[in-house]
Amino acid sequence: MGRNTYSVGDSVVLRADLTRTAAADRTCRIVSILPAAEHGEAQYRVRFGTENFERRIFEHDIDPWKRLRRFRNMARRHRSTVSPGSNP
Repeated sequence: MGRNTYSVGDSVVLRADLTRTAAADRTCRIVSILPAAEHGEAQYRVRFGTENFERRIFEHDIDPWKRLRRFRNMARRHRSTVSPGSNP
């Protein structure tokens, strides 16, 4: 499990649990990749847009069914800047 699935700049959604409810915004951005934990699981430093501090999370804290990867956001921005009929 030591392989990093996510990269710096990726937006991810954390799993709902006792401290993060399903109704709360659980989307955060990965700001750095930390060394693997003692048991080999990948760790990340993340930041929520509404907070002024960073948190450490493990890969199992990320909801794998709700990926919001950076390239999807970049593709969406690119589509919005290209006007119909133009040649990108």
